Amino acid sequence: MTSINYITLRVSGLGHTLTLEVASCSTVGSLKFQIETSTAIPSVYQCLLARGSKLDVDENTLDGVGLKHRTRIILLHNELYAKEEQGYGELSVLAREIEDLKMMKNSKPPAVISDLVTRICCKLDGVSVNGSKTLRTLRKDLIRKAENIEHSNSPDVEQDTSS
Repeated sequence: MTSINYITLRVSGLGHTLTLEVASCSTVGSLKFQIETSTAIPSVYQCLLARGSKLDVDENTLDGVGLKHRTRIILLHNELYAKEEQGYGELSVLAREIEDLKMMKNSKPPAVISDLVTRICCKLDGVSVNGSKTLRTLRKDLIRKAENIEHSNSPDVEQDTSS
């Protein structure tokens, strides 16, 4: 029977400081996903540096790239982020607008919410993705989130009040 060896990694950069407990047999890709979950920085935009080298092959294991207990990892943006920074920034602003709208949906009439959702969707449609699959996917997800606010506010949609 094989036991799993866990290591503690310290990740810092881009305004974030994290301490993560991960299995040493985990992949770089799974580490990036954990960082994305904690920081909201998509893994495709992350550049990780540790022990003097880039961790850029997502399939490599943490053991395989030489990460040990208490290794420090530096989190930076990668080259792809530099190309897509403007579009990502615009989508991030609209994501905050969607969250704000979600918070006030019960205090506004459905017609107002519908109008605000339409405005946000028009703004989302106006964000240029310049052929980026990542930005296109993010934009689609945000449109779905905005539309779900409107649909959950409709009187003909049954809302869950059990919480």
